[in-house]
Amino acid sequence: MKGLNNDEALELFSLSAFKKPHLEEKYMDLSWYIVHCTNGLPLALKILGSLLFNKSIDEWKGAIDKLKTEPNKEILDILQISFDGLADTQKELFLDIACFFKGKNKDCIRGILKSFDYHPDYNLGVLEDKSLITILASGNLWMHDLLQEMGHEIVRRESPKEPGRRTRLWIYEDVLHVLKNNIGTEAIEGIMLNTPIQKVEHLDDEVFSKMKKMRLLKIGSSCNFIGWA
Repeated sequence: MKGLNNDEALELFSLSAFKKPHLEEKYMDLSWYIVHCTNGLPLALKILGSLLFNKSIDEWKGAIDKLKTEPNKEILDILQISFDGLADTQKELFLDIACFFKGKNKDCIRGILKSFDYHPDYNLGVLEDKSLITILASGNLWMHDLLQEMGHEIVRRESPKEPGRRTRLWIYEDVLHVLKNNIGTEAIEGIMLNTPIQKVEHLDDEVFSKMKKMRLLKIGSSCNFIGWA
């Protein structure tokens, strides 16, 4: 998912903030700043525009002051509004795409997604309609970097200090920490790394025995999708 160019972004934002395709003159500079902060991300533009609809200049300036203080955090919090409105299955599907399946072809992983009861033929369409993902002409699943960062942050918040208590692991150092110290818990549902683990002498069944909810395991070239027929 690519950010819109400036003209497209301003028009989309204006449709949400003013219910017309052209900006109001007195809001021009403020609108430009919002477009810049969102990197032209359609979902962020739509949500911010809706939140600012019919608001005063002072209220706009207050919102922009928050963006200036912690721009990424504010944008991620805004994006999460759309995530929070999803059904539970759609949330899980979104997080799996953010952590594991961005760039993968939907037809190649349809069987995997079906085995997780994600009903991909319907729910992938829902995520695309909400501008949370894009399905490219090639069939590959894609999302804006900010949306992927939001997904990663949602998983990190599950256990900020201990990766072994998160549902998904995809960062090499986190996986190494959990496996080397044998501190995986039943919270873990998926581990996915494209590179082999170099610093663990052996991985036996005991390492994974606590991970009762594990449904996806990929380390290096080996891949095991638990329960995938």
